[in-house]
Amino acid sequence: MEFDSVEDAWNFLLQYEGKMGFNVRKNYENRGKDGQVHDFVSEHNHVLHPPKTSHLLSSQRKISEIQAIDIELVDDSKIRPRAAHEFIGAHVGGSSNLGYTHQDHKNYLR
Repeated sequence: MEFDSVEDAWNFLLQYEGKMGFNVRKNYENRGKDGQVHDFVSEHNHVLHPPKTSHLLSSQRKISEIQAIDIELVDDSKIRPRAAHEFIGAHVGGSSNLGYTHQDHKNYLR
């Protein structure tokens, strides 16, 4: 496969790993002379996460703009982060459906 940019390749990899159930991180980019990454190994040497929990892999967790507003509003109300996380999660059927963890919530407030 060829991509128009490194960012396009990275976004593809994030989607791929989320579907396959493993986590990725980018330490460095190994580019060929034409500026594209030239090697990708699709075999994995670790246990894969089941699809129903892959949204909680660190590279898949995201706080949306709307969720960020909710976090800030609840924080302004002086509700502690753990209780706030549970409160916000209650509106989507449980904290596990938020797409981010309690630690992500705390990190966002920092």
